[in-house]
Amino acid sequence: PFSPVVYILVFVVAMLASGLLAVLMERVAYRPLRHAPRLSPLISAIGVSIFLQNLVMLRAGSDSKSYPELFTISQFNVGGVTINTLQILIFTTAIVLMLVLNFFVRRTRMGKAMQAVSQNHTVSQLMGINVGSIILLTFLIGGGLAGIAGVLNGMYYGSVDFGGVITDNSRERTLTVHNDGNADLVISDIVSSNGDFSLEIPREAEFD
Repeated sequence: PFSPVVYILVFVVAMLASGLLAVLMERVAYRPLRHAPRLSPLISAIGVSIFLQNLVMLRAGSDSKSYPELFTISQFNVGGVTINTLQILIFTTAIVLMLVLNFFVRRTRMGKAMQAVSQNHTVSQLMGINVGSIILLTFLIGGGLAGIAGVLNGMYYGSVDFGGVITDNSRERTLTVHNDGNADLVISDIVSSNGDFSLEIPREAEFD
């Protein structure tokens, strides 16, 4: 049977765990590079992603893990379209979270401070905004929402895959970043079965 208490408790635990992990990553991997060139935080983000993926994979294994059912899923037909209670629950949860986040960013004092910091750090500091605290809060909220997304993903697919970037076959990922100038930065990281990593940056790309 469906238990709202269990459902809410799972989300709260996931939000706290993921949010605190995001805060830790901000302290360790991002804050020391706050005044570094723009490329440095990007490389740090890639490194943190690879580290976390493979840490969990080595701890939990690379095989898919079944996700427990929090409630019995029922299906019904609406206008020729088959939907189930899980899809409705995920859709409703996502809509509620988006509305709450939109209200927080647009209507609250902290949300307006986030908008100011995203526009200009220096001017925000002159206005009395604690930039460090706002950035930390942003990571906390982002991590919490990521935790909820992970729970919803596991509920929908019924399994969780902890596979990282260390696989039997090579994987290539390409990321294009547009800076303030006309040059585009293309980063390609190729991780092969022996763990080799290569980073290719065009010489013509310039950064402030």
